[in-house]
Amino acid sequence: DFCNKDIDATYQAAVNYLKSFEEKFNEKLNELKIKLEKIREENIDVSKQNKKQFDDEIEIVNEIFSSGKHQEGMRK
Repeated sequence: DFCNKDIDATYQAAVNYLKSFEEKFNEKLNELKIKLEKIREENIDVSKQNKKQFDDEIEIVNEIFSSGKHQEGMRK
């Protein structure tokens, strides 16, 4: 009977440890998911800004070339 109680106590301690570990793991996983989503949103914003800047620069170069100022266009 003594051994059974010891085995049961050890088993219960292991179960409790696993539950605690699982909770901490899930908390950390959720934190990382939130961080990842924030990074994705920041990347989308930066990508939009880069595209706008690229489009603006292309527009300037096209205007320069169409106005006949080829040397200035080449420098851009």
